[in-house]
Amino acid sequence: MSARVLKVRASRTSRREAGVRGFAMRISKQIMKGAWNMCKRKVVWGLVLAAVVFYGIQTGNACTPPPVVDLTAAPNETVTGVTMVFDGNSSYAQGGKTIVKYEWDWTNDGVYDYNEVPPCDGIATHAYTSADTYTAKLRVTDNRGLTAVDTCTVHISLKVWYVDVNAMGNNDGSLWGNAFTDLQDALAAADCNDEVWVAEGVYKPGTSRSSTFSITTDIGIYGGFSGIETARSQRDFNYNETILSGEIGTIYDSDNSYHVVTTWPFATATIDGFTVQCGNANGTNWPDSYGGGILCRSAVNISNCIIGYNKGRYGAGVCAGAECSNSPAAITNCIFIDNWTTDFNDGKGGGLFNESDSTITNCAFLVNDADKGGGVYNDSNAYDENGSSPNFINCTFALNDASSGSGMENVKSSPTITNCIVCCNLTYGYNDNRQIKNYWDANTTISYCDIQDSNGSGLNWDDTLGVDGGGNIDADPVFLEIDHPTGYDGIWRTADDGFRLATYNPPWTWSSSPCIDSADGNSAPLTDIAGCGRVDVNDIANTGTGDPNYVDMGAYEYNDD
Repeated sequence: MSARVLKVRASRTSRREAGVRGFAMRISKQIMKGAWNMCKRKVVWGLVLAAVVFYGIQTGNACTPPPVVDLTAAPNETVTGVTMVFDGNSSYAQGGKTIVKYEWDWTNDGVYDYNEVPPCDGIATHAYTSADTYTAKLRVTDNRGLTAVDTCTVHISLKVWYVDVNAMGNNDGSLWGNAFTDLQDALAAADCNDEVWVAEGVYKPGTSRSSTFSITTDIGIYGGFSGIETARSQRDFNYNETILSGEIGTIYDSDNSYHVVTTWPFATATIDGFTVQCGNANGTNWPDSYGGGILCRSAVNISNCIIGYNKGRYGAGVCAGAECSNSPAAITNCIFIDNWTTDFNDGKGGGLFNESDSTITNCAFLVNDADKGGGVYNDSNAYDENGSSPNFINCTFALNDASSGSGMENVKSSPTITNCIVCCNLTYGYNDNRQIKNYWDANTTISYCDIQDSNGSGLNWDDTLGVDGGGNIDADPVFLEIDHPTGYDGIWRTADDGFRLATYNPPWTWSSSPCIDSADGNSAPLTDIAGCGRVDVNDIANTGTGDPNYVDMGAYEYNDD
């Protein structure tokens, strides 16, 4: 090749390189100056995207989502030392890929305690050694290196003690077959954070009037078992009625226990799934004149209970917060039925006598009787000059009797009443027929409630009832059938309960309840007293507020089952 040709080629190469370098420099300058137009930007980003897609195709990660993971635990409630099965077997990889690793974190602390690689089935076991509520986590990895996680919550108690009045075993409370036959034995054996599971039947605290089921430490007692369950969630307290009865002497006489159940100071107790009946706190002094059904001398959680046919001077059904100001009760999904005070001149709180910042949710106060506060009497505590501030949410007060405050009476108390129905309560002996009575600096706030004779929210609101928080009505709630409060199955908290709300149903002539879809969804619990979810009823306007805006007033959500 001649020197001239080489020179020409070299020259062309130099010019080409110089041109490329110059073009690059011009592009750089334009980028620095922000001079590219939108079209050129689209071209560049298109090239970038193409490179990313090409890379994804080469690596197998393009457009394929990560694996799907699903974790469950069985049982999800148990005691220390019991082996639990954690099942992630239904997890799967997508895009034709496979899961190559399962990793288990028993306490969700970021440290994976157990790994599983093929061949594996996605199932692992673990036993917790300490009582607590844990979040377990499963992470799965597919053969592209993509991961996904899921969690589940498990409740571990220190120990479960079993009680069954009909048990025939060793009577040591270790298993259902060897269950204690007397609840008192289980309460004596239980330590802090233990649970006591009680099978259906009738249990009495003793033979003297001072006999009571005493809860002296932080334990939970749970009724409603048939006697075969391995998890608390398997019980059915509606059908397996577990009765704690103060009827220790002559039937229907005044010699019953002063208190069926007593919680003692500094013990945070849980009482769940019982019928508590036939206590008689008719003593002349503290504490034997307080709390015929349950005397709460400490903070307590009472859930899913029927509290009925008890007597007492103050709080025939339940007395909460009478001994110290920091002992509120959390009462949920309970029926207070036919409790009445024994002092016709000064008896207070047929269903509940409250002197603390208690929270009462999804409860029905029905056919209770007192001189003051037929359903509930709220007072200030002797140890707290500021008074009590209880909350009542989605409760129903009906057919209670009193000489004043037939539904509720408040003295130096500041209750907040939301999403409640207070109607059909009867006042006797005086001309004051108000459903809610306030005395001595009581400061009651009422919102999204149906209050008989209140005139509803607005200019005509009866402010002697309390502050109008808005959304209140004064209308017939249209209960389903109050003559049959338990419905035709005779069982509380089921679909046919008489205090459910009714809708227009030809050939019947009644209209739909104005309480349907008219409450505050931000304040309401997710389910009603029977565990039914919230229902947006067709053909009824949503006049409520919050999220959702179709919650019903009262303890019962409308149910068309």
